[in-house]
This record gives sequence, structure tokens and C-alpha cells, in this order.
Amino acid sequence: AMWGRNGESPVPVIAPSSPADCFSAAFEACRIALTHRTPVIMLSDAYLANGSEPWLVPDAGSLPTIDPGFATEANTEQGTFAPYHRDPLTLDRPWAIPGTPGLEHRIGGLEKSNGLGTISYDGDNHDTMVKLRAEHIARIAVPDATWDDPSGVAKLAVLGWGSTWGAITAAVRRVRELGVPIAQIHVPVRHDRAGEIPGGRQELVENARPAAGSQRADRIPAVTSRGGAACLKLPCTGSGSAGSGRCP
Repeated sequence: AMWGRNGESPVPVIAPSSPADCFSAAFEACRIALTHRTPVIMLSDAYLANGSEPWLVPDAGSLPTIDPGFATEANTEQGTFAPYHRDPLTLDRPWAIPGTPGLEHRIGGLEKSNGLGTISYDGDNHDTMVKLRAEHIARIAVPDATWDDPSGVAKLAVLGWGSTWGAITAAVRRVRELGVPIAQIHVPVRHDRAGEIPGGRQELVENARPAAGSQRADRIPAVTSRGGAACLKLPCTGSGSAGSGRCP
């Protein structure tokens, strides 16, 4: 799913964590797709498809409004509509409803000259468009990974995303019942190019462990990943040697 499109076109991927979470995940996927003009992959699996849990059907009126922000006027000094212009902040492109008076335009699937909309086979332009597509996806705001460490002193954390939440939660609960402090980190959305944790990925660094209950993800040091889950050794905050990564 991470490379579900052409390799040069990253895509947001939303992976629900439970059967009940599938609704909110699908809603969020639609919101991102409509407001940011990009395909979105919702990554479910057999565990969720065959699972079940009580779920309260939400009142449709209570759901957040999804506003595509359709274009209603020209966006050039010449008084024409340019569908290939990008918002300088988000890099989203404008979207006009077909048939809107004054906003007639033509689009196509082949790569275009940046900002012009004319077909281009130029190598430098292709390099520019590749970087723009990646940056566009990278600018989509996503929630930070959630950090769960009731003890506040855990030196070990298990990182997962999507439906690994159930298995990891059960495993972490059993370890805690043995009296071992352990933290759990869950990632709800991914749209990176190199397996980055939303909010930023850093290697193991000194004092990288967030405070207990923190929702920050930009200080989570990822180390290794296997099958959607990763085990992180956190820097020692006790009397272990500084920078050694070992704790007493």
C-alpha cells in the first residue's frame, strides 16, 4: 500500500486499528482525498474483516463537514482558470465543478509542465514534478502517534500501526501484569517516503523519550520494524552510562 501508485507518487495510507475504527478511518480517508485532491488508500486486513465489536452508529448531523473548497472564480491575472496552479501553503490544486461558467478547463493523465498544464517530456520538469508530488503529500497534516506509558518510566516501547494495535495491546498488557514497565506507540496514518513516523522520524538520540502521557511523535526514536511492529530501546534516564543505550 505504501507504494500503491507509481513509485514516484507517494500516497496517504490510513490503516484502521479495530473493526469499529473502520468507520472513522474511512471518513478520514474521504476527507483527505476530497480536500487535498489525492488518492488515499485505506489499508484493512482479514483480522478486521472477520472481527466484530459493538459500535454505535453516529448521528450523521454530528459528523464533521467535509468541504472540498470548489473553485468559484478565475485564479489568473488574465481572468482565466488554471487547474494546475497550486496553493503555496498546501500545494493543493484548485478543483472546479465541470460546467461552472468561466472555469472551463482541460486536464489529462500525462505529466505536464509545472504550472502550465501542457504535456512535457523534459527531464528537469519531471524532476520538479516528482519533488512537488512528494512534498504535496508530505504537507498533509496527520495526528501524532499516541504514546501510552502508565508507569512513566518505561525503557522499552512497542511501535505499531493499523490492526497490529489489538495484538500489541494484548501483549503489552500481559507484560505489564508481570510488573515490567513497557510503553506502547500507535501510528494512525502514514504517507511517507521512507517509513517515517508521522510528525518526523529520528534515530535513537539522547533524551528522546517523551514525558509520560505525551502525544508527541516527533521525538520518538524508531529503530527496527518487522511485520508492522517495531521494538524501540529508549535512552536510559537512570544511572546507566550516557549514550550507551544501556540501563541498570
